[in-house]
Amino acid sequence: MDEHVNPDDRWAKEAWNSYELFEKIRIRKRRRTLWMGFVVSTVFLSLCAIPVVRERLPQWNAVRASREIVLLLEEAKILAQKERIPVRLKFETDRVNIDFPKSCTDPLPTEFAKTWSWTQHSFPVQLMDSSLATQNGLGVKLLEFCFDPVLGVSQESKSSLVVIPSVDIPVQRLDRISVVTVDGADGRIQLN
Repeated sequence: MDEHVNPDDRWAKEAWNSYELFEKIRIRKRRRTLWMGFVVSTVFLSLCAIPVVRERLPQWNAVRASREIVLLLEEAKILAQKERIPVRLKFETDRVNIDFPKSCTDPLPTEFAKTWSWTQHSFPVQLMDSSLATQNGLGVKLLEFCFDPVLGVSQESKSSLVVIPSVDIPVQRLDRISVVTVDGADGRIQLN
């Protein structure tokens, strides 16, 4: 049956098969080019982002640590309201001690109910020293926060906690700090 096929039809069929083959090759080559362009541009953008991430990572850690401090302060206020007992947070450079005194004016330390530390949460940050904070006009450092459900916050004036990345302490770089401010008798908390 193939013997009676017109040679022109055979030539047209062969040309069509050849055209389809070249079309498949062209599409495959185009896909490969697009894929390589995508990979190269992704690698390029990733390499360009490395200096930005290295520069801003300490600041991001300071903000994350400040958010944790805000959560601790809010939890202390909620716990004091719920249990009807005063809750005191004592801030040190590397940790926060939480206890339950008889009253906020009681200077005697009680047993610490909980200790929250920076290293436990892998934040490479510390609280800025109060002398350095006041020297740079960042406000009075909050050393202790006590919330009484009846009387409110123990301190009346506005006070701040300054969280600074550990790598910025020796050079005193202040553009990557995060500030938690407690203001008023109701203990309004702000994160800057």
